[in-house]
Amino acid sequence: MGITAYDGCYVALSEQVTAPLLTLDERLVNSLTGSKFDVRLFTKFTIPT
Repeated sequence: MGITAYDGCYVALSEQVTAPLLTLDERLVNSLTGSKFDVRLFTKFTIPT
């Protein structure tokens, strides 16, 4: 994966609470693209209606 332990903690937390991880870290999103983790860019997130 190639992510820091710090980022990994947030990824694990988002998985634990079954919620997407919203971040401004484009490298993190790119690192986890294609994985089972739901990590999204905050700037591209839309609130479901």
